Amino acid sequence: MIIKKTVAVLLSVLLITAGLTLTASAYEDGELIVSESLTPRLYDSPADMTGSVEIIESLVDTDEFREYLLGEFLECKTTIPVSQFNIPVSASEYASDFIWYHMPEAFGVYSLSYSFYSYSGNIINLVVEYCDFTDTPAEYKACMEAFYEKADKLLSGIEGNSSLSETEKALLLHDRLAVNTEYDFTGTNRVIHTAYGAFANKLAVCQGYAMAYMYLLQRVGIENYYCSSQALNHGWNIVYIGGKAYHVDVTWDDISYGNGAGTSGRVMHENFLRSTAGIKATGHSANDFDTTPTDTAFDNGFWQSSFTEFVLVGDDIYYLEAPSGSNDASVRNMRTGAVLYSFSEYWMDSQLSAWSGNFSALTKAGDSLLFSISKDVYRLSPASGEAVKLYSPEMPPYYNIFGMTYTDGYIICDINSNPNSDFSLTRVKYEYSAVCSHSETETVTGTPAGCVSPGVTNSVICKNCKTLLSGGTPVPALGHDRIFHQKKSPSCNDIGWNDYYTCSRCDHSTYEELPATGHSEVTDSAVAPSCTETGLTEGKHCSVCNAVTKKQETVPALGHKEVSDPPAEPTCTETGLSEGKHCSVCNAVTKKQETVPALGHKEILHDEKTATCVSVGNKAFVTCERCDYSTFEATAIDENNHLNTENIPETPATTENVGYTAGVYCNDCRKYISGHTELPILEKAFSDSENARAEGSFILINSGLTAKQLLSQARKNAVIKDISGALITDNTLPATGMTLVLPDASVMTLIIMGDTDGDGKISAADARLALRASVGLEKLTDAQKTAAEVDKKAEITASDARLILRASVGLEDSRQWLK
Repeated sequence: MIIKKTVAVLLSVLLITAGLTLTASAYEDGELIVSESLTPRLYDSPADMTGSVEIIESLVDTDEFREYLLGEFLECKTTIPVSQFNIPVSASEYASDFIWYHMPEAFGVYSLSYSFYSYSGNIINLVVEYCDFTDTPAEYKACMEAFYEKADKLLSGIEGNSSLSETEKALLLHDRLAVNTEYDFTGTNRVIHTAYGAFANKLAVCQGYAMAYMYLLQRVGIENYYCSSQALNHGWNIVYIGGKAYHVDVTWDDISYGNGAGTSGRVMHENFLRSTAGIKATGHSANDFDTTPTDTAFDNGFWQSSFTEFVLVGDDIYYLEAPSGSNDASVRNMRTGAVLYSFSEYWMDSQLSAWSGNFSALTKAGDSLLFSISKDVYRLSPASGEAVKLYSPEMPPYYNIFGMTYTDGYIICDINSNPNSDFSLTRVKYEYSAVCSHSETETVTGTPAGCVSPGVTNSVICKNCKTLLSGGTPVPALGHDRIFHQKKSPSCNDIGWNDYYTCSRCDHSTYEELPATGHSEVTDSAVAPSCTETGLTEGKHCSVCNAVTKKQETVPALGHKEVSDPPAEPTCTETGLSEGKHCSVCNAVTKKQETVPALGHKEILHDEKTATCVSVGNKAFVTCERCDYSTFEATAIDENNHLNTENIPETPATTENVGYTAGVYCNDCRKYISGHTELPILEKAFSDSENARAEGSFILINSGLTAKQLLSQARKNAVIKDISGALITDNTLPATGMTLVLPDASVMTLIIMGDTDGDGKISAADARLALRASVGLEKLTDAQKTAAEVDKKAEITASDARLILRASVGLEDSRQWLK
């Protein structure tokens, strides 16, 4: 297990939420913002790493940023200035994501932190802690050499090969990484989470696979990003082919992930270039990862029928096609589709039964292909298609070859009795030097000799088998070119050194620093300040060289601690005081109180007011606007001075109420001051009975009532006149239209109910007249209308005519019409 080395942490990270989490212990030191240093949470990249990288790309030149950081990491710098990149603090989250999840070479970085000044808003420094296997420049560089060496081997023939498409490069690198790496189920150290673990140790977990695949794709110019799921506790890659995004999970395609050891040379392709729907169909069933890939063009890629690696020989790619459950297999040229070699084989598990399927593996050695069957390994010529048996390992009965590959001059065979378990696995190695034509060569730049390290000249090697063909001659170490430096004694402030040597060619030095002796300090006492006098802070100086080691700073005078002396406001007759101040410590007057003169009265003149019947008056007087000063003197009420009067007209007496003469009324004292004498109640004009009653200006009468009887109900001295104006008296029967004239000359019209024609009696002629009026053939006077409306329905109808007719012949009692 890797234990981190504790490095002095000067600054810390801010706002790292995807890879680093800001804690509540963050604090502010002056203008420098500081927080704790944290390590990344594995399998916990942001859901959208693509977006994080794009944000950093919009802020800085990422190639320059990456190269700069990698150079500093290789020197194990613990404090790395980054202010030159002008990265805002708000983007610190994305900067850390870029390092954790987009720089596979940063495998030796254990933790990160950032610092910034609050006034600038940009990150100033990156502070780094390194893993224990990379915590010196020599260790980190040695790891990087192994990293590059293994990566270069996997990239051999692919990097710089313009004949290969993006899909072909991604496929070949997918297979080479899966074949050359085994899943580490121990999970006991940090290395297995890195690309270094996958390359140098050939052991990794999913994050190590993904970061290694990322690096290989970056080397061949294929854009890709890290993708992870907390729910699955798993990480993989999103790869861009032809500008479209696809999921690639090398871990789950490495058969060793599912079956453990015993699967050399075998690799699946179910998780290669899948859409989000496609990758979920293979078991990535969570919902917390990047779902950008939607293109389904490769969801049913032909490579899914192959369970061994795709092999590059020259410019051709070969693969072994073995349909699921079939014993048949074919070696095909991927580019032409042509079958190079076909065979059928059984992997027996007893005398009479065999395992279902074909378990052959395909690899290459030099210019030749190698493939395995149940008991043997064959060499296959790509040019002729001829297969020659190379090796038949010894094995117990019913054991078979279930895995095979070729690496570092050895054929590796996994021999087992069961393809689904590593319980009885035996892994055997067979040394085999591939015969190579050295048809492709490459020049390897030599290493110059140093002072203590030998060098080597440029060399030419075979691109396929890496055999040295020429050059590569060792060059002896040069030795140091020494320069003498004279000693210097240390002083209080300055370091010193003994005589030493340096080298003009390298950083060799015999320099040994002598520390400064330091000052012999004595204390200069502090002087306390007063209200008006300054003071001094405590200071220190060296008793040897008199250098001031702690300067006495002037402490400002404390100043008065003022308290207010409140003002006293002046009045009309008394003086006041202004506001003043004095010191509560030394009692010094800091602001004198001044006398404020008396204000004098601010007079208001009031006019004389005459007394009335209800209110007193006053003489002219003076008051003060500010105080209660007054010369007011009241005058008595004058009961005869009425100012608010009105003329009240006469109220005539009625038959029910007394009346009053006109008068003058005072609205203030609420009484009449003249007139308003009482008038007695008037006698009634007409007294109602069951046979006659007054109704407005009409008197309604039952038929048969005589003039004498009618006058007995009227006011004294009233008379009845007919239409011609003649007086009607005694027992004469009145008729409709006649009038009752009262002593005051007022007139009331007589109405004989049912007598519409005004002859004083009820007859058929009256009924006929009412009927004609009901249908609009006769126009009646108001008196005639009232006489005809005997049913009291407010209009003349045939019903009225019928009632009148019945009364004329004695069938209707007309006296009911007045009830």
